[in-house]
Amino acid sequence: MRTWLMLAAVPAALWCSLADAATIVQNVSGTQNSPGSILGFDPLIGFPGLATLLSVQVEGTITTQLGVVRSNPLDLSAISASASGTGTLALSTIFVTTPMFGTESYAQGSLGGSMTLNGSIFSILTGSAVNQFYGSGPTQVFPNATFSPPLFGQLQRGGLISYAVTITYNYTVPEPATWTLMLLGFGAIGLVVRRKRCGNYAFG
Repeated sequence: MRTWLMLAAVPAALWCSLADAATIVQNVSGTQNSPGSILGFDPLIGFPGLATLLSVQVEGTITTQLGVVRSNPLDLSAISASASGTGTLALSTIFVTTPMFGTESYAQGSLGGSMTLNGSIFSILTGSAVNQFYGSGPTQVFPNATFSPPLFGQLQRGGLISYAVTITYNYTVPEPATWTLMLLGFGAIGLVVRRKRCGNYAFG
């Protein structure tokens, strides 16, 4: 029995030196035409099959740049006005949104102008929302945006939606005390099996 307890205590002692919670950080950027990708959460991290994903944090920025043209071509004065909208990041079936604010501006003497909107993204996904992140394969992150119509112009094609975010997987593994009890239990089971086999050889 002493041998089995020693064998069980060694891996338990090693595991006690490891943290019971950890993070995986991924930086990703892209546009609507060239989206970036993140890797899924592999539960084999840390110890086979025992890591559990607790939450996914998304933090960063999203920017929209749009070309506009004056609705009144007779007015070529310098114009600047506030603009607003909503930015969206699609993480598989989960959508993270943020309000966006910026300006609609026209240089003096120019028919063309621009709308530039910026938003700060911060979201923590928990519960069933984290299930989609399990797996070792990549997941693309698609940006999108909706915005108010220009006050002094009309939208033109050729807009660009870009983003840069940090995605953090917060995960945990069994606590050291749980591992110690589990391994001691395995040792006790092994001892019973060993004694039973010895008894069978002696009296069979």
